[in-house]
Amino acid sequence: MVLLPRMDLGDDYNFETIGLVEFKPQQIKTLGVYTPVQVLYNYNTKKEFHDRRYLYFRGGISYQNYQFGLGIFDRYGPIKVSGDNFGLFLKVLINN
Repeated sequence: MVLLPRMDLGDDYNFETIGLVEFKPQQIKTLGVYTPVQVLYNYNTKKEFHDRRYLYFRGGISYQNYQFGLGIFDRYGPIKVSGDNFGLFLKVLINN
């Protein structure tokens, strides 16, 4: 689990926090569950409005150096427009 807050000292003074969570239960031999979650929240402190946020989730199977499954990406912009994206993913660990 990682939480990274930051403050942008440019023209808009954006405050942004990104969080990463990955759950890896003990694998049975070389097969396991793969479930990372990533979230981002950005707030413009100068203009006092929500700028951007998203939630990104993957759920799948881990086999040796490969992870594959379904990914979900839910994103909102400054006017809070929602768009849901679904798709398949494949991740390969090159240096494990």
